[in-house]
Amino acid sequence: AKPPQSAATVVEGREVYVPLAGLIDIEAEKARVTREIDKLEGLLAGVEKKLANDRFTANAPEEVVDREREKLAGYRARLAKLKAHAKGLA
Repeated sequence: AKPPQSAATVVEGREVYVPLAGLIDIEAEKARVTREIDKLEGLLAGVEKKLANDRFTANAPEEVVDREREKLAGYRARLAKLKAHAKGLA
């Protein structure tokens, strides 16, 4: 289980936790993570809108559409991790 007020990262498929209490300004980290989540949600919405456009998916080269789908998956994964990190800072 993740310790309270800790940072987490994945190294070689394993989650690693670093206690942050007393090491960083927790409120500043919360603000930074919130800004990053907001930015990522905007990027995610843009890619979702692009992929929902039938003209784009029908007319764009397959590799371009695939690249957008990969972006979408990456953004979703990153967003989930950021939200989990934000929850751990609470």
